[in-house]
Amino acid sequence: MLDSLISWLAPHYCLSCGEIGAQICDNCFFDIELVPREQCVLCGGLLVGLQCGVCEDLADVTQIVLAERRDVLERLLNEYKFAYKRAAYRQVARCFDAAAPLFPGATHVVPLPTSSVHIRRRGFDHTRDFSKLFAKLRGYEYTPLLVRRHNKAQVGATAAERKTQASNAFRTKGGLLDSEALYVMCDDIVTTGASIVAAVRCLQDMGAKHVAFLVLMRQV
Repeated sequence: MLDSLISWLAPHYCLSCGEIGAQICDNCFFDIELVPREQCVLCGGLLVGLQCGVCEDLADVTQIVLAERRDVLERLLNEYKFAYKRAAYRQVARCFDAAAPLFPGATHVVPLPTSSVHIRRRGFDHTRDFSKLFAKLRGYEYTPLLVRRHNKAQVGATAAERKTQASNAFRTKGGLLDSEALYVMCDDIVTTGASIVAAVRCLQDMGAKHVAFLVLMRQV
């Protein structure tokens, strides 16, 4: 209801064609190439069945990255995270629903935690919003199992600094509902993959046997 009222008072314009209505209109949405990438986010090697057979840190983890950070998706991300236009979460969830494979059996959607500093600055938790909507669209369980230990910024950090910061960035809360279920971790963008590796390790340490990550964009 609130989103509808805000959209009426301050309507969005399509970031591709400029049409009034949504940040990505229906016509432009179907022009976006959303296909799971075939390269590992860590080593760049070819994935087989969406898994890397080389990287120990991501062994048996399904990798789903749908696009590169460019064009209309880059503009959407900038509006979402830097201009604080919360409605963008609907477009991210829509992309996930349109392009992610259908996951078999019991599936839990786990958001990669946002730092409390960013939540306060924006007034919302962006990964929570799109992860929760994606779970609802697919009929999966929304299960926020991870929280952040610190608020050190990854933006501007070197690859080595990102890896060090990410290594102890997360901790678990609660416990697994089902160790045999699939836990799909969601985020908007991946750069070095350090945060994903750390979060995957947390889920595996909890006893999760089947882990995947679903990311909208890869930094290019």
